[in-house]
Amino acid sequence: MAELLAEMVPERMKTLVGSDLAIHSDCLKLIKLMQGSRMGIYEHKGFDNEYIYLSELITNKEYKCILPAGYTGRKNELWFIRLLPPPFNLTDESVVFTTPYVLISHSRREWIKFIEGSLPKTKVIEPILAYETFMKYGLNKNYWNEFIFCGYTNSAPNVIFLAGLPDKPETLPHSGYYRGY
Repeated sequence: MAELLAEMVPERMKTLVGSDLAIHSDCLKLIKLMQGSRMGIYEHKGFDNEYIYLSELITNKEYKCILPAGYTGRKNELWFIRLLPPPFNLTDESVVFTTPYVLISHSRREWIKFIEGSLPKTKVIEPILAYETFMKYGLNKNYWNEFIFCGYTNSAPNVIFLAGLPDKPETLPHSGYYRGY
């Protein structure tokens, strides 16, 4: 929703729409946080009964997170999630905004190889910016949606499990080329 608003409405109109609809300024700040966020692939580093600790694969940034969905996960799991920065800078905890997609069939090394091989296709020179662009927009309009659809293997109320790599259709359970993993 936030990305759609950003693409379709000039900045001046966004302000007018927010005020015309009587949207509280804090709500508008949250919408901007969402607009600036993106999906990412994170390695689970541990859980301490209150927070989940994640490390992003390519940026190597570490995050202390809360997860409203309730899934605590297991150390070394790979998660495909949307992570929001701490809202309003009141805390240092990031918020896992999506139900976690746990990547179950390929290793950390395989995911890094896949991502690094995809970055030149973004045509963005700076590596971290290329990664951020790739994770937000993929290589086409439905890139990440198709991965989720084709990679779906199972779910529970607070977690979704995905298998495969987006560039290898034979590893995606719901692609026409699936050969198992």
